[in-house]
Amino acid sequence: MKPMNNDHSLMNPRDGGCYAIVPESHVTARIQVGENAASRLLNGNIRVLSRSQLRLTITENLPPNTSVELAVDVNSMGVVFSSMATVSWTQVRGDGRFWMSCELEDQIPESLLEKLAVQGHLDRRDVSRVHLSQSVTVSRELGKGTVNAKIANLSPNGCCLLMAGSVQKNERLLLEINQEQDSRDPVSALVKWHRPNGEDNLVGCLFLGTDGYKRLEDCLPKQRSNNRSATFTWKLVAAALVSGLLTTFAYTQLLK
Repeated sequence: MKPMNNDHSLMNPRDGGCYAIVPESHVTARIQVGENAASRLLNGNIRVLSRSQLRLTITENLPPNTSVELAVDVNSMGVVFSSMATVSWTQVRGDGRFWMSCELEDQIPESLLEKLAVQGHLDRRDVSRVHLSQSVTVSRELGKGTVNAKIANLSPNGCCLLMAGSVQKNERLLLEINQEQDSRDPVSALVKWHRPNGEDNLVGCLFLGTDGYKRLEDCLPKQRSNNRSATFTWKLVAAALVSGLLTTFAYTQLLK
C-alpha cells in the first residue's frame, strides 16, 4: 500500500520538481540511526526524491521525528550526497518493508539532480502537460544554423515541438526562448521521437537536466491567462444563448 497524501508526502514538493527513480536504477540510502555506541546502519531503496525530501522503502519502522544521518548511494557514482534528515512518516508497505519519507536538513544540489537525470536514473514521464503555442529557436548541438519552431506542449520532463525540417532520434537540440531577454545558455534537449504533421514535424524532446522546464515555464502565466480569458468568453456566449432561448420560450408561452 502506498503512502496517503499528506503535508509530508512528495506529491506536491515545496522546492520544485519531484522525481521518481527508474525501477531498474540502483539508487539507495545508507541510514545511520543514533550517534552513540548503540547506533546502527540501515539500508533503503530510494523511490522518489526532490531537493529536500526522499521517499524510500526500508526494513525497519522508524518513528516520525527520528533524526538520522542519510547518504545517497548511486551504483555508478558511489555516495553522491549526505545530510542529516528527520523522518516525516512511515507506513506499512505489505511485503515486510515500510514506506518512509524523510525531510533533509541540506538540500540536494540542482547539479546532482541534473547529473542523475542525464545518466537516466530519474523517471520523469508520468507528469501532466501544459498545451500552448510558444515560439522557440532551435539549433542542433553539433550543427549550424537555426530553425524557428513552436512548443506544442510542455512538461517537467520535456516538450513537444512543431518544426520544419527533419531530425534524428537521440539527436541533441538547443532551445532558446526570449533570446533578447535571456542571456543564459540554451536549454539542451534530446530527441526521443518524431513524426510528420502536415508540412512540418512533431518532435518529442526530453530535457537533459532539470532546469529546462524552469527556464521555459516563464511563458506559462500569459498562456494560462489567455486560456482563462477564452474560457470566460465562451461561458458568456453560452449564457447569452441560453438566456435568448429562455426568453423566446417565455414569449411563445405568452402568445398561446
